[in-house]
Amino acid sequence: MNRNGVRQKLERCPTEIGITVRQPPEYAFDRLRLESRYMKSIRSVCKVINEQDIWPLHEVRLLTEYARLVARRNKRFVVTKLGRELLADGRAGELFRRLFLTYFRTMDLCYLVHVREQPEIQATLAITLWRLEQVAENWRAVKGMAGQILPPRVMTHLVSQQWGDFDTPDFFVCAYVLQPLLEFGLLERRRESEWQIEENDTVRVTPLFRRFIGFAKIPSPMHN
Repeated sequence: MNRNGVRQKLERCPTEIGITVRQPPEYAFDRLRLESRYMKSIRSVCKVINEQDIWPLHEVRLLTEYARLVARRNKRFVVTKLGRELLADGRAGELFRRLFLTYFRTMDLCYLVHVREQPEIQATLAITLWRLEQVAENWRAVKGMAGQILPPRVMTHLVSQQWGDFDTPDFFVCAYVLQPLLEFGLLERRRESEWQIEENDTVRVTPLFRRFIGFAKIPSPMHN
């Protein structure tokens, strides 16, 4: 969910949309920006809708709660003092930074991405982002990207754990790295799939990526 979506989520607390347990589907869907196919799939499967059935809502609730922007009080979610402060337009950058760091450093991506656990990807994400900025400066095919942006030992591990043609290193890079960056507005893609990023897509980093993420240069050793 982008920053505007998070802001709308914060401004709506406390409302039942933060507690969607056992509310009619329309009650929640009317307040969320969801793809029509996703909405239809939920309605067709779930007679009673709980928060985790609407995964984008569940995810943003966890994110804002871990970031201490909302808190649960008396069975409702309310915006915290910090959350209210960061809603000011002049502090949008601070809000974005806090959400980004909370998502990638504090939260467990293995829980969020709905694929097999690969904690090594999150543990070495800084290196991956550094390589991604170089590799995807211009439009770049996702297929084959894992070998160019992942640290060698992580790549070797993923290959050794591969079960078949579907769980390739590129598959895990899409889930753990590219899709979250897309949702943060730090990556863009030429869409081949109607769903999440996949190997047939092409991607590149956005201008926001370059402004928001910086990498310190390591001084060269001095020679006498």
